[in-house]
Amino acid sequence: IAMHMELCVKGECVHVSTATCRAVGDPHYVTFDGRRFNFQGTCTYIMTTVTKTSPDLPPFTVTTTNNHRGNTRVSYVRTVTVSVNGGELQYLPVSLLGGKVSVTQSGIYAVLTTDFGLNVKYDWNMRLYIVVPSSYYQHLGGLCGNYNGDRSDDLISAVLNMIQKWKTDTSDLFCHDNCAGHCAHCSKEQQAHFSRPNLCGILTKSDGPFSACHKKVDPFSYLENCVYDVCVNKGAKQILCNNLKSYADACMFEDVKINPQWRMVTKCFLSCPKGSHYEACGSACPASCMFPDLVCKALCVEGCQCDKGLVLSGDRCVPLQSCGCQYQGRYYPSDITFWGDNTCTTKCKCIKGKAKVGCNPVTCRKTEHCALKGGVRGCYPISYATCRGSGDPHYQSFDGQRFDFQGTCTYTLSELTTVKSQDLEPFQVLVQNENRGRNKAVAYTKSVSLTVFGNITVSMSRVSVGRMLPVNLPYSTKDGKLSLYRCGYSGYVKTDFGLTLRFNWDSYVTLTLPSSYSSATGGLCGNYNGNPGDDLVKPDGTQAKHVNAFGDSWKAGGEPGCTSDCPGGKCPECEPALITRYHQQRYCGLIADKLGPFGQCHSILDHTSFLTDCVFDLCVYRGHVSALCNSLSAFSTSCQGAAAKVGIWRTKEFCPPLCGANSHYELCGPPCPLTCSGPTSPAGCDENAHCTEGCVCDDGFLLSNDKCVPLAECGCQEGGQYYQTGQVFYPEGSCDTRCVCSEGGHIQCDGKFRCSTNEMCVVKGGVASCSPSSIGSCSVSGVRIIRSFDGQVNKLTQCVDDVRVSLPVSLPDGQVRAHQNGLHIIIETDFGLKLIYDSVAGVFLQIPSTYRHSPRGLCGNYTGEPSDNQASAAAAWVVTEDDTVCDTSCGAGAGACPVPDEQMGHKAKTACDIIRAQGGPFAGCHSTVSPTADYDACVRFDLQGDNYVTACQLAGTKISKWRSDSFCPVRCPAGSHYELCSSSSCSTCSSLQKSEPCPVCQEGCQCDDGLLSDGVRCVPIEKCGCVVHGQYYGMGKSILLGDCSERCVCQSGNFSCSSTSCNTDEECRNRDGAVGCYPTDPCAEVKCRVKEHCEVSEGHGVCVPNSKALCWTFGDPHYNTFDHLSYSFQGTCTYVLLNTTGLDPTLPEVTVITKNELRGKSEGSFVRSATVEMLGHLITLPNKDRGVILVDGIKRTLPVILDEGSISITESGIRGILQSDIGIEVTFDWSTLLMISISSSYYGNVAGLCGNYNGDKGDDLTTASGHPAVNVTQWAGTWSIEDDDPFCYHYCEEACPQCTAEDRIKYTGPEYCGILSDKKGPFSGCHGSVPLAEVLSGCLYDACINEGRQEVLCEALSSYLAKCQEAGASVLPWRHLGNCSAACPAHSQYKMCGTACPATCGPQPKICTELCVEGCFCDPGYVHNGKECVIREKGCGCNHDDRYYLPGVTFWTNSLCEEKCVCDAATQKVKCERAGCRNGERCGVVNGVQGCYLVSFETCIAHGDPHFKTFDGRRFDFQGNCIYRLAGVCGDATGLTHFEVNLENNNRGNKRVSYAKVVTVNVYDNTYTLSVDFPGRVLVSFDFASSVRVELASSYHNATCGLCGKFNGDPADDLALPNGKSASSANDFGVSQWVADVDGCSHDCKQLTQYCAQPLPPNFKPPAYASVCDVITAKDGPMSDCLQRVDSKQYRDDCIYDMVLSEGEQRAACDIISGYVEECQRNGGRVKSWRTRSLCWMQCATNSVYSVTAPGCPISCTSPSPPAKCESPPGEGCVCNPGYLLSEDRCVPQAECGCNINGRYVVSGQMFYADNACQRFCVCRGGMVACKDKPCKGKKRCGVLPAYNLFQVIMYSDCLLSVTTKTTLFINSAFMNLPILSFCFKLLFVLFLKQF
Repeated sequence: IAMHMELCVKGECVHVSTATCRAVGDPHYVTFDGRRFNFQGTCTYIMTTVTKTSPDLPPFTVTTTNNHRGNTRVSYVRTVTVSVNGGELQYLPVSLLGGKVSVTQSGIYAVLTTDFGLNVKYDWNMRLYIVVPSSYYQHLGGLCGNYNGDRSDDLISAVLNMIQKWKTDTSDLFCHDNCAGHCAHCSKEQQAHFSRPNLCGILTKSDGPFSACHKKVDPFSYLENCVYDVCVNKGAKQILCNNLKSYADACMFEDVKINPQWRMVTKCFLSCPKGSHYEACGSACPASCMFPDLVCKALCVEGCQCDKGLVLSGDRCVPLQSCGCQYQGRYYPSDITFWGDNTCTTKCKCIKGKAKVGCNPVTCRKTEHCALKGGVRGCYPISYATCRGSGDPHYQSFDGQRFDFQGTCTYTLSELTTVKSQDLEPFQVLVQNENRGRNKAVAYTKSVSLTVFGNITVSMSRVSVGRMLPVNLPYSTKDGKLSLYRCGYSGYVKTDFGLTLRFNWDSYVTLTLPSSYSSATGGLCGNYNGNPGDDLVKPDGTQAKHVNAFGDSWKAGGEPGCTSDCPGGKCPECEPALITRYHQQRYCGLIADKLGPFGQCHSILDHTSFLTDCVFDLCVYRGHVSALCNSLSAFSTSCQGAAAKVGIWRTKEFCPPLCGANSHYELCGPPCPLTCSGPTSPAGCDENAHCTEGCVCDDGFLLSNDKCVPLAECGCQEGGQYYQTGQVFYPEGSCDTRCVCSEGGHIQCDGKFRCSTNEMCVVKGGVASCSPSSIGSCSVSGVRIIRSFDGQVNKLTQCVDDVRVSLPVSLPDGQVRAHQNGLHIIIETDFGLKLIYDSVAGVFLQIPSTYRHSPRGLCGNYTGEPSDNQASAAAAWVVTEDDTVCDTSCGAGAGACPVPDEQMGHKAKTACDIIRAQGGPFAGCHSTVSPTADYDACVRFDLQGDNYVTACQLAGTKISKWRSDSFCPVRCPAGSHYELCSSSSCSTCSSLQKSEPCPVCQEGCQCDDGLLSDGVRCVPIEKCGCVVHGQYYGMGKSILLGDCSERCVCQSGNFSCSSTSCNTDEECRNRDGAVGCYPTDPCAEVKCRVKEHCEVSEGHGVCVPNSKALCWTFGDPHYNTFDHLSYSFQGTCTYVLLNTTGLDPTLPEVTVITKNELRGKSEGSFVRSATVEMLGHLITLPNKDRGVILVDGIKRTLPVILDEGSISITESGIRGILQSDIGIEVTFDWSTLLMISISSSYYGNVAGLCGNYNGDKGDDLTTASGHPAVNVTQWAGTWSIEDDDPFCYHYCEEACPQCTAEDRIKYTGPEYCGILSDKKGPFSGCHGSVPLAEVLSGCLYDACINEGRQEVLCEALSSYLAKCQEAGASVLPWRHLGNCSAACPAHSQYKMCGTACPATCGPQPKICTELCVEGCFCDPGYVHNGKECVIREKGCGCNHDDRYYLPGVTFWTNSLCEEKCVCDAATQKVKCERAGCRNGERCGVVNGVQGCYLVSFETCIAHGDPHFKTFDGRRFDFQGNCIYRLAGVCGDATGLTHFEVNLENNNRGNKRVSYAKVVTVNVYDNTYTLSVDFPGRVLVSFDFASSVRVELASSYHNATCGLCGKFNGDPADDLALPNGKSASSANDFGVSQWVADVDGCSHDCKQLTQYCAQPLPPNFKPPAYASVCDVITAKDGPMSDCLQRVDSKQYRDDCIYDMVLSEGEQRAACDIISGYVEECQRNGGRVKSWRTRSLCWMQCATNSVYSVTAPGCPISCTSPSPPAKCESPPGEGCVCNPGYLLSEDRCVPQAECGCNINGRYVVSGQMFYADNACQRFCVCRGGMVACKDKPCKGKKRCGVLPAYNLFQVIMYSDCLLSVTTKTTLFINSAFMNLPILSFCFKLLFVLFLKQF
């Protein structure tokens, strides 16, 4: 063998080859002979050892200890031991036995080499390689095989048998040799996935980075290992990278260089420590402090190499001059202290900077001995002592002294007090105690902190260097002196000098110290001198006489109000009866039960003190099981710590263990749980310690801080700290470098990082972070007050993941917490967001400055500039949830938001002054939170001071008592009281079991002493519930968890669960925030109303109405209720047609009211308008104005879609239809028909004139108060509502209308209503569907009282058709029989049965009825656009924000008039720009149109001779008889519409006087010579005699000129010439306003002196004929009420002057007196009849009479009833007699009224072309228009024919001869009709000047 395995070289046998054994990954083994096998044992095994000794072969043994990595079914190589020498830890490089053995670092490996050829490589992770020389051929044994060249005999039996053969003796109780029968398995699908080229498959990719090695090293075995390892570890990135690295190392071992790009491609980046860098092919023998100039011949290796100029010192790269020392052949880094011998008698130190070792003789203390532990030699304590604090709290000192102390401050638990030796490390352990809620008799340990090593402070919840910055566990300092980790339910802090601090984050704390600290400590734990009798020693060395005094002497701080004494000086005691009770076995007696779970502990640990503590705690917590569980847990933990075996004591019903996700409870869990921080146990954790109960990660999961995660989600390790995946940190002590822990444990750093502009770099204790530089606050308070982040003030059940919860609640990861504090509910996040809600109307939101510029919404954009916030655009931030209907305006029909009540202003200011009072309760807050905004809001919107109180308390300022029983009192529920500074958040049942930080106090209701809040009420402790995973459950509440497999209930703090499942017909789901078992049949639990049934829709049970009912009113009006009661009623008031009763509050409320009116004569009434209120909208359906409605007071053109289709109002044929998704449908025709269709869901839930809908028409006449009515009139009257109409009535005051026998015969004949009843007529097919009798009776009545007017007949017939079509009945064509032609616009045609939802330019309704309707329907290719048919692409308008706008329409986007838009006809897009109202205007709604409306007007008057009064009140006379500018726009007219009013004066037979003859108005490029009826701002009134009145809006202030003056408020400069100089006389001023001449006019009267009017002399005595003027000033005359309202003297003087100049012509006086009467009536004066046959008699036309108080808006054929609101005051004029209506200038019977054509009036009998192309020739008869096609023929062409008379100017199309004519266009070639105003005594001319 020697011949084959060795060669003789220079007289020595030298091996000829080597063999390699490896264990990598899971681990996968390959023996020296090449046999592959897998094995998951976790014990210690011999990898290889010399089994056949030989004198010339040095013996050796290599062993490994494996462990799990989060999966108990797989294991990894954890520790490699090579038996060569000793066992003491040493720094690399190491040279032993005179250089025969050396250990160096090579790349990522530690490499052990021997002089006899053994080579062992381990990467401190999962790869082990053992290389032996061929000299050992057939001499070895172990898991690496026997090395005999035959792989078949490497496994002589089953793997498990061989493994156990090479297993070494171990005391590890938790190791095992197999996977417990559950070996990890990967499915074929998983194998295929992880074999993909972007994962493990990259190993075998032919063109991949490893392809160059394929011929040397077979990649497929590595592929197989890689797939398995990555698969069982759920795709962990680091496992993938480790496997790829294994193959790369194998290749490099074969001298094959791998393309380093494999790390980039796979993102397997290698992080290198400071001072080093990555090299794909670096030196295998890097320079070190021991061997700085080592020449390396080995193959290169991949890994981290020191930067140039640096060498390895241990595991760090340092400059050569910073190297350490060599002592006795070993290397020690600089400044390291070590033992110079094996007996601990010499301690040495490598002197920093000198590379020299200095040693001193030392000895161990008497309480210590020299030993080697864990590879570290030192003086170790002979013993340890433990101090314990548990419960409320009970203490036991190091020496065994037991005492109870309920102090609530911070105390020293133990500290070094006597420095006997400089070797004792100073330390201090503090405990912070506090009361549990409002139970002030007892306290508990809230937090524990340790200060040690000078500047390190550790808290159980947080760790920091210096200032308590948070770190993840496990954690260890770089020098290894301090380590922290979790185990079971507790956290541990350990030091290198033997101190162990343990805390379970609840109330159990232990401190263990080595015996070296004996007699050297002080604190609550005593002096540790072995004598318990003197443990109550105070810091001054004296003994305390009482425990409270002892505890107080060690007080080290605390919150304000903390105390070391019991309340009232009396500490709590337990009643004897309760002591006996709680000693029972079902309580604390379990501790003493020898046969119980703790029985085996009694012989090891004295249980009596634990029993006493348990009973005490249960007493003070009144039996609450949480106290019992805490006591039993404390005893269980102590027993296990004493090595006693504890039996099972927790169950699902009793103290059930609660563990987080991916973890489970174990009674005896491993002492050192595996973590993401590395393959080994956490630093400081003793694996040989005893087991302990607690939560253990499930298979496949590792601890990542406090969560169990798969290996794939593990974070990163850097500098002794563990960082979770995604965590950001700053490693350099500044913010210049920012690092992120990314996937696969890779740390990515940015060395050029800087904090954002909204952050500042904060360094605490050497640890840096970018923190918000400030906090932004936004608040919503009161009704409409929003304060943005930037300070701008504008107007305007707790669930977690849709599951209802009780407060407080905390998400398991602690990222979000919700709780109640005082009056407020608070939600906080871990990134600084805080939301506070007062549960009424106040919301506060705080966000860190890191969000600056990022937010959007009502709170603004947080830029620091209030001016750029758009919070007022509330509609832009609406988020619709469910089917909620919201309104961003100020309510239906409001038009403008409410303004403050000025009358209440003084009272509000008095009440609100408390906010800003200098000596008031809030004075201490003023400097921190400005009170101005809150004070203003308080005054303006009647808010209290709550908002300011909240802001002040959140800012940490102090305020004084401000509430009282009479001022803003707070009513608290039973068991609680109001406190200005409440700590209710920390006084909850939840606080018994889960401690949370207490927020700043806030005012609110505080539970009384002894009571705690359970989130709803204040309860005694024994009725408190449970806290589970951060969520509180009330006592007795049963819940289903997760998938409903567990039903849990909380009883007295004990949360127990039992298995359950849903029934076969049930399923587990969340319904309305509650998880439960609910029927699979969605209809099973649905309770429908009486007339509904359940249907399944989209998986939900939905109640569907069985049917619908119809109520209608038509004609005079005639009614038919839902229950088919027919009646007629002629009331003219406003009535409730339909109203929901509220008996079923789940039904949406609906109200339909109608306003009835007279139509021209008093005998009958009709529906004038209807208003529908539903779903938050007020929809008005007006009479006339077809195609238009009002929505919330705003005029809208159909179609209208509201709330995403919840309501749609569309034009359907000749009718309009309002449809809703709540089962209500309203059909109307803008005239007399109103039909309401209601679903049977409302059965029995409505009232009104439509009846109660209960199936019994016999009780429909039930009054609003619920009593039966005597008759219809009485009943209907009870359903009337106030409408400010003083003239409305419920019954005929005189003779009710009658129909004579002759009229009955006439109007039931075939030419009238007989069409309905004709059995062979067009309606015969409907007789069986819609009862005819009531309809026929109604038709007869209407036709009779309207004298057979064709329009009324046609409406009655059309109403019956609508009902027939609603009922689905068939009707034949009928209009030709009733002479009811239908005039349709261009490109459309009439259909009796067309689609109910024709195509329109606007939005379409969601649902369209299948019924057909009659009406005009657009031709193919055309769609409806308002009242015309257009081609969609050319004639449609704009759809914007779910609204349709006609082309060219302008509108405002919100109720504040802040943005104006126009619908561009060319682009069909809306164009908007910022705009606003000018001074003197306000944004509002007038007649349904939103706009900027003027607040005030001024008036200019010219009357009589004429006498002028300017806008500013200057009076003068001017008799010029040419054309003059009366008023116009001059100067700066920016934003104003230009207009000019010119006045033509004329002589009336007397050259000395002139009178107003013609008024001309130029505006909008049109010239108006007579008045038109436009409502608006410039009003020109002309009485056709001599009086002209101009009313001008105040927005034209200082922008006018003309005879009316400058309108600047100063009458003195009104007579200014155009050059600015004052005129010398009124005549000169008048002449300066000359515009044009007319025949016979003169510019002045200088040439005609004899005709010039001269002022009357001062003492002029009026002639007798002027006495008619005395009526003006007569104190007892008809105008006496005017004396104090109008300047009567001036009018009398003007009257006399004009009479004198006209030489006694009475007409001159009449004009002045008439003007005086008008002015008086405009000012509210009452004038009696003053005209007589001999004085100013007014001759009225036929069928009319004179009235001194004629209505300002008289009824006419176009408006048969007065408007709801008349803008014109009553005045003198002629009024039509009863029974007659105004038709142009005549009073006619209603039957002779004309027709309305597209808003224009045509007299009856008039013929005309209805279109500009002269195609449709029409005639008006009896209100109906009949048209036929009749185009121009022959030589005639279509043109405009003007017609003039005093009262009309009609421009209409006609066929004219082809001759050249000159036509004057007055008003854009359109009608200008004066049927109403021309008949008045004066002509009112109104222009609407739109201002842009």
